[in-house]
Amino acid sequence: MGPRECVLVDGFGDIHAIPLRSLSDWTNRLGLDDSCARLARNAKLDWDKTSRLFTRRKEQ
Repeated sequence: MGPRECVLVDGFGDIHAIPLRSLSDWTNRLGLDDSCARLARNAKLDWDKTSRLFTRRKEQ
């Protein structure tokens, strides 16, 4: 077995009537960063949108 990792699997298509994320790279990036930040909060991870990496939170 290799190292543990978190993998984000993207769905197929766009669930919205007007696919704003699909219209531009900027809106897609913004939405992806928001989704990853939400996932990080739920999984108790940190999300760095600059490097686009999840990291484990340091225990206090």
